[in-house]
Amino acid sequence: QGVGSSLKVGLDQKAVRTYKKRFGKTLIFTDRNDLTTAQVVQAYRDRNEVEQLFREMNDPLTVSFRPVRHWTDQKIVVHAFICILGLLLLKLLQLRLNEQGISLNLEIIKDELSPVQLGLWVTRSGKLFKIVSHTSKLQTKMFAILSLQKIAATLGCHLDSS
Repeated sequence: QGVGSSLKVGLDQKAVRTYKKRFGKTLIFTDRNDLTTAQVVQAYRDRNEVEQLFREMNDPLTVSFRPVRHWTDQKIVVHAFICILGLLLLKLLQLRLNEQGISLNLEIIKDELSPVQLGLWVTRSGKLFKIVSHTSKLQTKMFAILSLQKIAATLGCHLDSS
């Protein structure tokens, strides 16, 4: 643009009015005649949850699908299966915790459970103890809800929840 020219910015008022008329309204088209209106609406809303799962699969802090470090189709399929299985298991943990009143996102659930470690303690006399690392109140509650203390006991571990 030349010297002395100015830039004009405006708003298309007709487009704004058209947008306002349909603001908050969504038309859903389907060929699924076997579904009720409520089922179609629920399926549309569930779409957001599926999209959220794909975002979580691409989140490197949750269950990261990328980078794929495989070259054969078979190994890539197995990698994808393991990633989806891991995400499914995390979602099941989240569901179990939600049922008991603990509402956490997947990243926080993973962050809370990741530092819990199994340790071996050997006394001077040679006696061996298996212990689970110190757990916070939230981790202890999560352990109880998910019945992880039963698994630890089966392995011969003693919980250190001091």
